[in-house]
Amino acid sequence: MNREDGSELVIGDRIECDDYFGTIKFIGEVDAMEGVWLGIDWDEIHRGKHDGSYKGRRYFQADHPKSGSFIKPVKAKLGQSFPDAYLCKVKDVIDVPSRILILNNHAIYGLGSQEVTSQFSAIASKITELDLSDNLLKNWTQVAEITSLIPNLLKLNISDNRLTIPEHAENLSKYFASVQDLVLNRMNYDWVDILSATSMFPSLRGLYVCFNNLDKLNAPKGKLTKLKFLSLTDNRLSDWNELLKLGQLPQLSTLYVNNNQLTAVSFNDVSLEDGEKTTYFRSLKCLDLSSNLIDNLSSIDELSKLTNLTEFSFLHNPAADIDEDKLFNLIIAKIGSLKKYAKADFRDEERKNAEIFYLRMVEKHALEKNISEEDRAKTCSRYKELVRFYGHASPESLITKTSVLRDKLVAVDIQTVNIPDKVFKNKKLSPTMTILKLKLFVQKLFKIEEITNLELSYISKKNSKVEVQLENDLHQLSYYSIENGDNLVAKW
Repeated sequence: MNREDGSELVIGDRIECDDYFGTIKFIGEVDAMEGVWLGIDWDEIHRGKHDGSYKGRRYFQADHPKSGSFIKPVKAKLGQSFPDAYLCKVKDVIDVPSRILILNNHAIYGLGSQEVTSQFSAIASKITELDLSDNLLKNWTQVAEITSLIPNLLKLNISDNRLTIPEHAENLSKYFASVQDLVLNRMNYDWVDILSATSMFPSLRGLYVCFNNLDKLNAPKGKLTKLKFLSLTDNRLSDWNELLKLGQLPQLSTLYVNNNQLTAVSFNDVSLEDGEKTTYFRSLKCLDLSSNLIDNLSSIDELSKLTNLTEFSFLHNPAADIDEDKLFNLIIAKIGSLKKYAKADFRDEERKNAEIFYLRMVEKHALEKNISEEDRAKTCSRYKELVRFYGHASPESLITKTSVLRDKLVAVDIQTVNIPDKVFKNKKLSPTMTILKLKLFVQKLFKIEEITNLELSYISKKNSKVEVQLENDLHQLSYYSIENGDNLVAKW
């Protein structure tokens, strides 16, 4: 049986029928049915009617009990060659970009026997990205035949194909020598398959393996040594120890594990107490753990053990279901190396504010529960570091008081020596406000670019000769005994 272009249809070829894909497992006559039939093992496991056995006779073996059925050849889309698909592309599209060639969902079965056109040959060396996703390719040899025509290919998307991997896959590496980014989404591959497939790509820097139902990983053992980017998005990974098997990849700097089923993060090779750094993921700078099942913020403490983490996302986890500002402050404070959270930059002032908030929270909890300083350091990341930098909060400022007087707002005038004629009258401040928050408030009032050199003091209404410096950013306003009618003075 042949396709329209004359190429022979054989067992193992791929077909499409009514938007469903399958693999030919049988070609021939079937008892009590007229003519030639195709026995199909469908990718959609409930699409068929049987497992390849019909009326007591086995014609083929399907992968699942109900994934097999017979169809007439006329109902099947048998595919077209790569050259024909390219001709269709340039016919339907007025301007085909020379650098990127997208031939997804073109029912391509392979290179075919006909010559490629001179038009394609003229642009082949300019193509750097090729999308062959969602076609009828059946093995990597067919892919290699196509990429052999494109000498400078940098990115290959082969997603949504069911490609068998040759026993010695590395023998095809010369056909993929220049490829740096590889997309293998929805390939029905396990991690062993993925490692085998990537052995064909000696220059691999970026790898996408989303939607493959991965729940187990293996150490690469000498493979993926140049890999810098890895997306494991939308798989079924639940155990952080599986991720640790990738922890020695020497150049991995970006890791996406969002939309999985992880419940916790831990690096047990070092402790939190002394701020030691883990030996895992030493090059990792960007990590996305959004949309997992992590239910405890202790996982954030664990991430402080990473040496170079500068970007992090943690949205849509059970542990993230708290006040947004509180979550932001805790993550920024716990991971000292961060520069971006949820893909957004934050300022140095925001980091300082977050660290003071976190330190006060830790010390208040410790005071209430009578937790020693040594035990605090064992469970709270960066505790010793932040105490060295900011000092301890005064015990009085950490005690929760119920007195109405304590919570009464203080009305003060705010002025600056830099702009003598600008005074904000009767501004009401909370006694529980920290000096750092007060500085941020003053920054907004006077539209100061930064607060690095901002100094605050107040002059008592009772004695204008008494000026009190508000020196410690960690202390609350009540610590300095400011009263109604006092004048707050800013200088920068």
